[in-house]
This record gives sequence, C-alpha cells and structure tokens, in this order.
Amino acid sequence: MILPTIFCDHMVLQANKPIRIFGKANGDVKIYFAGNKFETQSTAGKWEIVLPSMSYGGPYEMLICADGEEKRIFGWDVSSTSDEYKTFLNAFLPELD
Repeated sequence: MILPTIFCDHMVLQANKPIRIFGKANGDVKIYFAGNKFETQSTAGKWEIVLPSMSYGGPYEMLICADGEEKRIFGWDVSSTSDEYKTFLNAFLPELD
C-alpha cells in the first residue's frame, strides 16, 4: 500500500465537505474512520474512497488496511478552513501519477 504524504498524523481536514482518501494498492482496501467502515477495490493499482462530511471537531483516528498492511493515522481535526486545504491537496495530487 502506498499513501500520499498528505495523509499523515496531525492532518487537518475541511469541515462539512466530503473527505477524499486515495492511494495505491492491490485488491481490497478498507478504511475505519469515526466509528464507520468503508470499503473499495483498487482499479489498475489505484483506489479512492470518499468519506462523508464531518462537522468541526476531533481528534479523529483513521485506520487504512490494504495489501496486508495497516496505516493508523492519529490526531486528525476537522477545520472550517478550505482554501489552505485545497492549495495543500492540489500540490500533492500529481504524486500518484
């Protein structure tokens, strides 16, 4: 499993907007977040799961499972700041190409 470096501890997410999580893996991908389980399958080695929007708050914990590996991310907080998040995310989107 390969995740972009933007998915790390202490990441800040935008409140009240869907949360796009993506990476590279083979086969099934599972994400456990805010008491829920989300699943998808990779296509051509890439995957994406869009989590529902969250209200302001936190901290949160996310567990991503794929290829027999687990990545646990701690300390997420949902913020009302949108422009900074979009700028940061757009800077790293080409990372998976």
